[in-house]
Amino acid sequence: MHSHLHMDLQMVVLFIFVTINLCHITLADYVLDAHDSSSPCPIYLTVSPISHNVENSHLEVNWGPKCANPAEWIALYLDDPSMSYAAPLFSIDLNNKTTGHVKTNVKLGDIELPYGWNRLAAAISKPDHIPKSACLPFYIASFNGKSMQTLDCLKIQPNWMKSLPEIQKVPLKSLLLPGTHCSGCYDRRTKASRSILLKKFGFVQNFDIWTQLVFGVRYLDISIGYKDSKNETNPSANLWIVNENLFVAPLIPFLEEIHLFVTLSKEIVILNFVDFPIGFFNYPERHLILLRTLAAELGDVIYTRPWDNSANSGDLTIEMMDRTGKSLLILYNDKSVVEDSQLIWPSWKKFSTVNLQNNELSDYIRKIFSKKFENSTKYEPWVIYGIQGVGTSYSPGIHLPSSRERANAINKVFTDSISNAWASNANAIAFDFFMSCNIIDLAISTNMQKHINNTNYLILDIDE
Repeated sequence: MHSHLHMDLQMVVLFIFVTINLCHITLADYVLDAHDSSSPCPIYLTVSPISHNVENSHLEVNWGPKCANPAEWIALYLDDPSMSYAAPLFSIDLNNKTTGHVKTNVKLGDIELPYGWNRLAAAISKPDHIPKSACLPFYIASFNGKSMQTLDCLKIQPNWMKSLPEIQKVPLKSLLLPGTHCSGCYDRRTKASRSILLKKFGFVQNFDIWTQLVFGVRYLDISIGYKDSKNETNPSANLWIVNENLFVAPLIPFLEEIHLFVTLSKEIVILNFVDFPIGFFNYPERHLILLRTLAAELGDVIYTRPWDNSANSGDLTIEMMDRTGKSLLILYNDKSVVEDSQLIWPSWKKFSTVNLQNNELSDYIRKIFSKKFENSTKYEPWVIYGIQGVGTSYSPGIHLPSSRERANAINKVFTDSISNAWASNANAIAFDFFMSCNIIDLAISTNMQKHINNTNYLILDIDE
């Protein structure tokens, strides 16, 4: 009997019920469900924000949250343990703990981004397209006895949007977009960076803009001040990134990094100008200086807004933007300025944890993300800032917590809190020191799951 079976153009309808969890894509490219007793426990690496600089940042081992069957132990390696017999740099017994975060004694050091994605190399020669991800030399594996359960690594994901055909036609307001708050607020190792106030409160990111984008960040946030130096020949040089009423760094180098990345990667990036706290009040002409600077530095990659206000930026899709060859969407938090320029779009609806204590986070997150409040954000794009303010974090009798300490206190609490189905309701989420939580992998896996949830059948073409 002929054993060759062929089901041509026949549909097998499979209803799929998926629970969204804080999970990650392993090196084998499948999604792990922390609450599924048949799945290995998700594990991942993060970078501690508690350090003097990024090279001295310690790696952190994480598992969960709320694993049904945690492994017996987890180890950290410099080489892929599935391909070598190298001894681990660090290991920990889980002792049946279903959720955990442990700071290791291993420092990040001076990393080299693989496949030509180092900033200087990319400026000379176009880097490789990476279909999924590429590992840095830090691997994490979980074991029961000597049997490996799960494998992951610290990785770059510069092309993750382009590598997910499922999301190309999904509106931006329906995607989970990983972001950073005060994206340009990092230590550039200049003389100005020696300020104690900047180090303690002004800097809120470990990595420069280029590296943030290469790791996978797609939503950038920035506040602008005007530093009046009486430079009339080049007023763009007076535009500075600011944070906590401190001048942090000039704007133009920040824009140059964004331009290079979107030009090489063709990934969609959203840049939100959220505030103008210094030097703009009663000086409307300075907004014009900023717009002219954006046009000069980014004009060839900006997706412009129609004059008739017929479009909503949240309804745009990756595919729509790709067709124009324009990868950058600029949001601007001043309606009067937006009305006079096609370069910019209205800012998205904003939520923030900045004024909340840690013990208030769960209730607030439940309110924002739960389905009964879904209609409030269903038809418009929105962003939530998982950050903690200086005043909110202060308690009498202790020192005023630095930006690093505040991020360390809130980031994992926030991401663990949205690790269930609430993540599927999220749009953009922005953090300080974003690599201290698993926001990139959470975004990628959630966007994949959203597509699966919206597809109630699979078409199988069986040929065997």
